[in-house]
Amino acid sequence: GVIGIDFPENRRFEMSSPGETTVGFEFHWALGLPHRFRVDTDEVWRRAGGAVLVGVPCLRASPEDALLYHVAHLADHYFGPSLKWLVDLRLMFRMWPIDPERLAGRSAAWRVRTALFLALRHLDRVFPGESPAGLMEQVAPGSWRSSLLLGRISPDPLELLSVTPSSKSPYPLRGLMIDRVRDAFLMAFG
Repeated sequence: GVIGIDFPENRRFEMSSPGETTVGFEFHWALGLPHRFRVDTDEVWRRAGGAVLVGVPCLRASPEDALLYHVAHLADHYFGPSLKWLVDLRLMFRMWPIDPERLAGRSAAWRVRTALFLALRHLDRVFPGESPAGLMEQVAPGSWRSSLLLGRISPDPLELLSVTPSSKSPYPLRGLMIDRVRDAFLMAFG
C-alpha cells in the first residue's frame, strides 16, 4: 500500500499488486475536500446501480455522479497533462445515458459547475462537438470569472490550463475553480 503526502486530508490510499504487470487501486472514503465540492456521498450510494466486475457484484455510481466526480478530479489536477482523462470524459458522454439537465443541476448542487464548464471547454477543444449541445452555456461562470479563467488557457491543445508544478500560480487558479467565492475564501484562509 501507498499513502500519499496529503494523507489524511485526501482521505484515500492506494494498493497495487506486485509483479511484472502491476494493477493499482485507489480506495476513497470520502469524495471532495471541505469548502471545495459538496458531494453527498450517501446520495451517491443511494443512486448507485448494480454492476458485476470480474464476477463480483458491486455498486456503480450513476452516470451523472461518476462524470461529475471525474470532472472534480480533473479540476483537482488542473485538467492536465493527461489525455487519458479527456478520452475518459469523451467516452462517458458517448456510452452513458447522461441527462444534460440533471447533470447541470447536480453540478450546481455539488459546486462543480465551473469545473464542468472547463472540462466541456477542453473536450470541445480536442474533440469538437462531443459535449451535449447547450450544456456548456448552462454551466458557464459569469463574465468576470470566465475572463480570468480563459486568460489561463494553455496554448498546448492537450493541456487546458497553463499551470506549472513549481509556480505559485495554481493557488489563485484553484480559488477561481470553486463555484462560491465564500468557499474559496474559507479554503484559502480557513
